[in-house]
Amino acid sequence: MRLLLPLLLIPISIAACQSDTVDRMQLEGEPVSFAELKGYTSTTERNATVFTSTRSNKDASSIVIRTVRMDERSDRTPEEIVRATQASLEAMPKASVSTPTSVDDAYLEAMQFDVSFEPRTKPGKTYERRHVVLFGDDYAFHVLHTAPKGRMGDLAKDFRRVVETLREES
Repeated sequence: MRLLLPLLLIPISIAACQSDTVDRMQLEGEPVSFAELKGYTSTTERNATVFTSTRSNKDASSIVIRTVRMDERSDRTPEEIVRATQASLEAMPKASVSTPTSVDDAYLEAMQFDVSFEPRTKPGKTYERRHVVLFGDDYAFHVLHTAPKGRMGDLAKDFRRVVETLREES
């Protein structure tokens, strides 16, 4: 019986360890991983990966991840990336951009902007965007959630999960 008791405890230990892990996905050719997005299709557009939900209106909402290498150049420090991101967001048509705020529940250091704007391709329609910039050792990661005004809730939980679990991979 003494030998049997330790063997009975092994499966319980393994199950407990497995329950704390999440299935992760890594973007092909990119140094980034995050909790797996289930129920999404992905495409690559302008050096970014765009995730569209298969569960909701495909035109309504998307999550985008873009990777930028940081280096010793002064224009690629986290502070400068935040300034450049804010300037870029403010240049969007009819943009209203929040002051950047720290994201406390992200694994990496992160800053967040909230934006409302009118896309050039959809005059008269207001869209909202949450834009989070996360900083690893060698890369900055832009994670965007964009939706028509009032539709941000559609994918908000999945967006938060990406932001909270995003890691830089070597």
